[in-house]
Amino acid sequence: MNKIAALAAVLTIATLSGCTDADRSKFAAYGAPHEVQCWNYHQEIYHGVSTGRISHDKNGSSDTISFEDKESRQLVEIMLGQSSTCVIKVAQWRA
Repeated sequence: MNKIAALAAVLTIATLSGCTDADRSKFAAYGAPHEVQCWNYHQEIYHGVSTGRISHDKNGSSDTISFEDKESRQLVEIMLGQSSTCVIKVAQWRA
């Protein structure tokens, strides 16, 4: 049993050492609520929190992020263009 645990530890360390900090952060944030803030021509067009993971769909010329809004429980889809910018980060909870 100790050999199996040692092998698992070595494989885990080898896997994690090959990942960047950003890769590990993405994995740790999977499914967590995210704060989303989007602008178009320097004007804020959306600011809210998702219930969980955010989907990013890049099909040809269209670039869309979609998620469920935590407050309204409605689907939000934001189509990004050349003048649109969104910042997405793991939501910070305040006690």
